[in-house]
Amino acid sequence: MRLLPLSFTHYTLLSLSLSLSLSLSVNTLKKKKMLEVKSAQQCTMLKKVIESITDLVYNVDANFECSSTGISLQAIDPIHEAMVSLLLRSDGFEHYRCDPNMSLGINLGSLAEMLMCAGDDDIVTVKAHDGQDCVSFMFENLGKVYFFFFIYLRFMY
Repeated sequence: MRLLPLSFTHYTLLSLSLSLSLSLSVNTLKKKKMLEVKSAQQCTMLKKVIESITDLVYNVDANFECSSTGISLQAIDPIHEAMVSLLLRSDGFEHYRCDPNMSLGINLGSLAEMLMCAGDDDIVTVKAHDGQDCVSFMFENLGKVYFFFFIYLRFMY
């Protein structure tokens, strides 16, 4: 059996394929810790839920506790007359991914005003990366995509 010497192009392709497969395997090992949620229905339901909450506890900073089972919220109005408890289960979304448990402190009044910018037929995608203080909301409808970046507060209690 005779071995043929590799030409420069063969060697370049071989090293390129080795480096690509190596970088792909390294990237899959270093999965980014994040929250990624895509609504299964149009934005109408989410808008109504947030609007109902803000009718009771408007302009309150609240913690959205995100875990692999879903997103939960408990908020009390400033004069302690009304309390809201909400659970959005992960199976109610088209796509749901929450690698580490996250706590997102968001002002409910600002969230409601931002959701009013979305149309009733829009599909909402929410993304938050662990270690960053920003949540992105993407509204898409018939090829049009709108981005909103929302700075959230980190609460320590």
